[in-house]
Amino acid sequence: MTITFETTGPTATLTGVSVIKSGSQVPVTFNFTTNGSPSVLAGTPAIEMGISQQSSSPALLAFLDTFTALTPNTYTGILNANDSRLVTAMASTQSAAMNMEVAVTIEGEEYIAPNLVVTVQQGIIGGAPSGEGGPSYVTTTMLAAAVAGLAGSAAAVNLPQGGTVNIAPGSAFLNFEAPLEVGAGTGSYAQAVSISDGNAINGSVMFIPMDFAASANGTVNISDAGGNVLEGPLVNYDPANAHSFLLIARFDGTAWHKMWGAWVP
Repeated sequence: MTITFETTGPTATLTGVSVIKSGSQVPVTFNFTTNGSPSVLAGTPAIEMGISQQSSSPALLAFLDTFTALTPNTYTGILNANDSRLVTAMASTQSAAMNMEVAVTIEGEEYIAPNLVVTVQQGIIGGAPSGEGGPSYVTTTMLAAAVAGLAGSAAAVNLPQGGTVNIAPGSAFLNFEAPLEVGAGTGSYAQAVSISDGNAINGSVMFIPMDFAASANGTVNISDAGGNVLEGPLVNYDPANAHSFLLIARFDGTAWHKMWGAWVP
């Protein structure tokens, strides 16, 4: 479930059809926008969402207020649709339309968006299997797909960018490449880049290739999520020509550590 929260409304909108299965755990993604563009939030917002039946007096049936930052304007959490209150409410019906209230506190001020409507249904998959399907074997194709799922890359990010550029892969990974294009800009600038701990597992390796334009305007500082500098300040040592720098960092389960960093041909 993806919710976009427009701070100037405030309004909240759902992306796609939102059907919640009673008894399940529902991933929720919050995107903050300001006038349609990604928000630049001062501090971490407090997010709350609750579900109640439309046909009865307001009674909280499911609630979520624990979210983790993926990027400065994107947060994720898991809604517990196995809450006993919601399961009880769904005991005598297969499907029901319910209200979902969204409240956000930013810089000490609470914003409550108009209610969203979600459909809650009884779960279909559950209970004992209808019959034996026989043994299943891992094929080389399945194994190759699993291995490929642990390696990924992002599209190159052009610098300068406002605020801090947050490198945050969307799923668990062993190897990930996050290219940066360090442009000339319109004058001197310092760009902060942070590597998120989210989805990194013990032994994950991050490759950050940086292509510097023929300019000395851009200075890049790369740190971990705790603000510890891994590399920087980096500036093109030969402003008359374009050059490239490669940083390799490893996650030990607690923090990122620089393994290698050098200018490359």
